[in-house]
Amino acid sequence: AVLAGALGARGVSLAGMIPSLTGYGFAVEQRLAGRMAPPLTTGHATTVVSVAKAVAGALAATGRDLADEVLAVVGLGSIGRATLELLLDRFPHPRRLILCDAPGSARRLAGLVDDLRRADYGGEVEVAEG
Repeated sequence: AVLAGALGARGVSLAGMIPSLTGYGFAVEQRLAGRMAPPLTTGHATTVVSVAKAVAGALAATGRDLADEVLAVVGLGSIGRATLELLLDRFPHPRRLILCDAPGSARRLAGLVDDLRRADYGGEVEVAEG
């Protein structure tokens, strides 16, 4: 990142597994503390907004209202979860959610369901692993 800044970069994107392996870049930022380096990004926020806009576009193109639909989210890591939260924040809540993630994720998905309930999601929720 320091070298990129010295070469004129205005930002550095952490790609691949680097975000996951560095606490979404926080470990890199700590290591760079006090050194002149451009801002870091994982690109996650851009991806989340892009997926949410694609959902909005599909709803508009088909004349559908999310409140009347079943929304399935497959993959509820950082991007999937953030996309779901953005959709629930900006659109009418779907009548039903199906949340699916990798085997072994039941505990994390149960925590997500609890968070959704606290955030006033009142629809039906189905959780599936695998």
